[in-house]
Amino acid sequence: MKILIVTGQGIGNMIMSTPLILATAKLFQTKVDVLALPTWKKSVNILKHDCVSGLFENNTKFAWKYDLVFETWWGGYGHNNKYDTKTLIKANRPDYTKQHEIEHNMELVRRVGFKDETQKQYVYVEDVKTIANKKIIGIHSGSFKGVWQKKQWNKFSELIQKLIDKNYYVINFGTKEDSINENIINKYWNAAGELTLQGTIDNIKNCNYFIANDSGLMHIADALNIPLIALFGGTLVTKNRPVNKHSHVLVGNMDCQPCQYTQRFAECKENKCLSNITVNHILNYMDKLNWTKNT
Repeated sequence: MKILIVTGQGIGNMIMSTPLILATAKLFQTKVDVLALPTWKKSVNILKHDCVSGLFENNTKFAWKYDLVFETWWGGYGHNNKYDTKTLIKANRPDYTKQHEIEHNMELVRRVGFKDETQKQYVYVEDVKTIANKKIIGIHSGSFKGVWQKKQWNKFSELIQKLIDKNYYVINFGTKEDSINENIINKYWNAAGELTLQGTIDNIKNCNYFIANDSGLMHIADALNIPLIALFGGTLVTKNRPVNKHSHVLVGNMDCQPCQYTQRFAECKENKCLSNITVNHILNYMDKLNWTKNT
């Protein structure tokens, strides 16, 4: 049986489709193909797995037929995809105020008989060297340009200094636009813009902890089961929250949040819901989670 799964363009969308990929391969006892619409060059490679046969990026012209195609909401959103298939199962319009994106994706395979619980997320990781005698905290300070800049927290530079004072080794990940230039030798690595996506994933795997805004790299740390603090402002915790037991969410506790998918989100200029989160909020939460022991 030949099966294709179509996922969305963002790194987070792709990672949140991995339980669907695992469940489909398990249900039909076969490898599946995956078509993604990535925003980061070659980011589709994060979906490498033993149960995945072929990985394809957008605009791929297929020379074969599929018995079954699952199209996630973000895989089909804004695109006129055409597949040569016997059966096409498309996601219904989601209500992310009530349902996580992973669960919405899993509805596709549950329609054809999958009964098990949601499968664990995964990402493809290669071995890299660790930094000896230091606890490593990964940081992702940025997000996409434009409207998604409202996901950004504006105190990461101050936080990095505090973490270095506490003897952590800090790595800032992301694209060149996410760069934070703290010139602190042997205690800080501004890797933003220096690594491929696969290199980013491999080095996140080496982190003891991770702190990030709502972003694709937050989902990568969550999928790798790295202890995580995720900072949420206007975007929906119900849709995008990290799901592993070592992951935690901090919000700014504004009456107007969340505002994603409302007119308020487009109109908001101040982003107070995120700026209400202070560096001390994060440091105190780290103490609560016992991150600060034996640093």
